Amino acid sequence: MTTEKGHGRLERRARRVRSDLAGYSAFPGLAQVAELKKEVVHLATGELTRGTRYLVTSLGPAEADPARLLAVARRHWGIENRWFHVADDGFGEDRQVLRDHDRGQVLGLLRGAALNLLRGRCDLWTDETPLTARAEWANGRPLAVLAGSTRL
Repeated sequence: MTTEKGHGRLERRARRVRSDLAGYSAFPGLAQVAELKKEVVHLATGELTRGTRYLVTSLGPAEADPARLLAVARRHWGIENRWFHVADDGFGEDRQVLRDHDRGQVLGLLRGAALNLLRGRCDLWTDETPLTARAEWANGRPLAVLAGSTRL
């Protein structure tokens, strides 16, 4: 069990890990499964939320003890929050419907390049401007970003 306090929340995490299920599943490479339970108390309101996630991994007990499995799962969501959340909120990626897979891949690559540009320094925003705000601003003014990219 781990407990952390920050950002107006108190979070408790518990984990159960089993490696004896390997060989009983058709899941390729299965070495361990984990159950990750999280309880969050929002300190301002006292609201309590609970959630359970399951993790399947090819990492064996010698490679990843329960603490490392928790760290791996948290790192995954860190990537989700830094990358996909910005693309979804800033560029409205989830609201766009494309009928052609190739066009979707090209747009995804362009969004990735745009996010890398937005993470850099530019005269168009300050270092303190949140990335999602930069993306929303650039989404409405793509030519301004291209013109400003010579100073990135």
